[in-house]
Formats: sequence, C-alpha cells, structure tokens
Amino acid sequence: MPTVTALRKLHHVLRPPALPTAGQFAVCEFLLNEHHRNPTRPVKRLAKLFDDALWSKANTTFDASTHPFVIDGRPHPDVGTNATYAALNKLPGRVIRAVGVHPYEFRYLHREVQILRPEDRASRHPAGSAWVDCMGISSENRPVLCEIKYQSDQNAFSALIQLLTYLSEVATAHQQARTREHLFKDLPVGSTAHDLVIFLVNPTLGGLKGELLERTQKLAQGFAKQIRSHHPRSAAVLGNIVCLQGTLDEATAEFTRPIETLWYVEG
Repeated sequence: MPTVTALRKLHHVLRPPALPTAGQFAVCEFLLNEHHRNPTRPVKRLAKLFDDALWSKANTTFDASTHPFVIDGRPHPDVGTNATYAALNKLPGRVIRAVGVHPYEFRYLHREVQILRPEDRASRHPAGSAWVDCMGISSENRPVLCEIKYQSDQNAFSALIQLLTYLSEVATAHQQARTREHLFKDLPVGSTAHDLVIFLVNPTLGGLKGELLERTQKLAQGFAKQIRSHHPRSAAVLGNIVCLQGTLDEATAEFTRPIETLWYVEG
C-alpha cells in the first residue's frame, strides 16, 4: 500500500489549531533556508517535497478518471452556507477581478472539490479525502486552485503548503484528464500549468500574521525559481502563485471593496 507523501504530512501538521501562527512562522523560516551554507539554493527542501509528491506512486497511479469530482444532487452545489461563496456567486459572471500590485482575474466554477474521491475501494488514495475550497479558470485559460482563508484561519503560509499539496495530487496525467472531463468540460483550458490563489477574506494583517504573509511571499518566489531551475517536469504544472485580499460584509454576503492583489509570483 503506498504511503501518504511527505508534503501532505507537512500540510496536516500545519492545519489549525494544531500549529498556531508562531509555529507556522518557524516552519516557514526553516523552509526559506536563508542561512544554509549554500544560500544560492533557497527553499530547496520545499521544491523537493513537491517534486517527490507530484511523481510519487501514490499520486501518479491514482486513477478515478470516470468518477466526477462533484456528486450530482449535492445540496447548495455552488453557493454553500459560507458567506464568501455567496458573495462570489453575486459577482458578475462569477469573475473575481483583483486590482493592486498586479491585476489578476479568474472565474469561480466549483466550491469544495474533493480531488481524491475514488471511483471504488480498489482505487482509494491513501491520503483519503482532500477538499479544495474553490476551483476555477483564469483569464489565461489556466486551471485555478484557490484556498479561502477566513475568520480564525487566516495564515497565507499554511494556505501555500495546502495548495502545493493539492497541486501535487490534481496535476498528474490521470487527474488532469479527469478535471478536463468532469470540471472544465467545454471550457477552453489550454495549459497544464495551474494557478494557485490564496484568498484572504477580512484578514488581520498586523503583527506576526503580517510578517508571515511577507515571508510566505518570499517563500513562493524562491519555490517558483527553484522548481524552474532544478525540477523542469514539475515546473510544467506550476502557474502563477497569487495572494488576494477581500473585504466581506457577512450580513449582506457582498464584497464592500474591490478585491486586491497583495502579491503575485509569476509562473
């Protein structure tokens, strides 16, 4: 029986409330690796974790290609009970248009997508279920994986590790065929690269959380560079890494200010 990847184990460790912000900050600093004796190779560990996970037997052999990600008859299929999803559904065309340091745009398609849902027991993935908050398609026709950080769960660092874990599980050949068939259907997805979007809703950006947000940006930049330089097969599935901020009125389930790009790492 294949084992859960080391990247997914890291994701499990970081899930709140298991590891508070201070602990996440320490792990982020370790992964940044700035004080390593070979500083020309930052975030080597994280890049290798992702590469190993993407090409692991557990992920590459998982095949549920005939099984839909979202079950027919699901209650509240796109709106859910979360005010953020309701607000996304109110946007014209369900398109998130972010302004700020770098304009970014994607169309929201599906919420809470269980990417490792098996077709039958024989194909069950050792990691069990894995739920992506939101999947969509970018203005460049790339698949988008989006994690929404809301209320008590607001750290961009844990969201980045979560998204990299999900990417390693959804960007395999079997899973990409499955997303084209069951999620994107007739949409013009024209790339194997996936954009990763961290969406902070009503965030508290002061103090250690703010510092962690800045360090996460640096980690994402170093990770993208390391993947492109040393793991070309894995680089093919990595698009842009984007961090957005939204201000939500929970009572009306509407965004009260333009959604803003806090940082953008080009893939």
